[in-house]
Amino acid sequence: MESALRADSRAAVVAATQAELIENGWAGLSAERVAQRAGLADSAVSERWPDVEALAAELLRRFFARRTARAAEPVVRAIAAGQLPPETDPVEVIRALGAPFYYRMFVTREPLDDALAERAAAAALAAARAGVLTSG
Repeated sequence: MESALRADSRAAVVAATQAELIENGWAGLSAERVAQRAGLADSAVSERWPDVEALAAELLRRFFARRTARAAEPVVRAIAAGQLPPETDPVEVIRALGAPFYYRMFVTREPLDDALAERAAAAALAAARAGVLTSG
C-alpha cells in the first residue's frame, strides 16, 4: 500500500536522495540517511520506497519529467501559435522525437548522426501535425 506522504514530504525525500548521492555516492545511499536528511521517520520513507533503487528511480523519474517538460516548451509555443493542433500533447511530441535516439543507444547500439536527428524531427513533426500525438 502506497504511503500518503504529502507532496512537500515527497519533494524533501527526492531532494535528500539527490544530496546523499552527490555527497556519498551510490554505496553511501541509504533510506535511513535520506529520511534523516528529509526530517522524516525511517518508516515514512521505507513504506513508500522499499529500497535505495526505488529512491533513485524516483529521483530519475522526476529528473526526466522536469527535463521533458522543459524540452516541450517550444511545442507548447507552436500549439499556442496555431502551428500544431490544439489537442497535441507536447510531452508525446518530445517522446516521439527522442525514441529513435534511445533505440539506437540502448537496443541496436548504432551510431547517432545528423541524418537520424533530421528524420526523428521530421517524423515527430509530421505525427504532431497529423493529430497523432494527443493526450488520452
